[in-house]
Amino acid sequence: MNISTRVRLALIACCLAAFASLSFGPSGAQVPSAPAMYNVTQPGLLITNTAAGAGTVNSADQTNLNWRGVRCSFYATAQGGTPSTTFGIQYKDSVSGQYQTYVVSAAITAVTTLTTIAVYPTPAPSVVPTGFVQASGQIGRVWRVTQTIGGTTPSVTGTIGCQYLL
Repeated sequence: MNISTRVRLALIACCLAAFASLSFGPSGAQVPSAPAMYNVTQPGLLITNTAAGAGTVNSADQTNLNWRGVRCSFYATAQGGTPSTTFGIQYKDSVSGQYQTYVVSAAITAVTTLTTIAVYPTPAPSVVPTGFVQASGQIGRVWRVTQTIGGTTPSVTGTIGCQYLL
């Protein structure tokens, strides 16, 4: 091998090494990867009340494929009578088909009080908003939200929405 060939090979090796060390993100930051292509749709709005009276309402079953937890919030926009509303998150036993309650909110009696409950596998933070309740556990494969309205001639208008937690 002559000197000219050696110089060319050394130059190619230097160029390849320089190219391999280049960073293609801002400030060398890693580009976040896309989430898995399943369960990408959040549960969203699960229960809508329009002047709902006394009784219990259950959402449709929700199928969880890869999330560790779920957080649900109830927001009442109008009420009549003296209602007392609670809502909870339940998981479905795959063998018996029965539901078990993870967590239930405290009684909600005021309009425009956002109340949030969650199921997540770590203890709740030490500082939480008023009315926040969290059960420490991982959300099951199949779960639902349940809402119970009681009180004297109750009428409640509001929504319950949920979002998954990583």
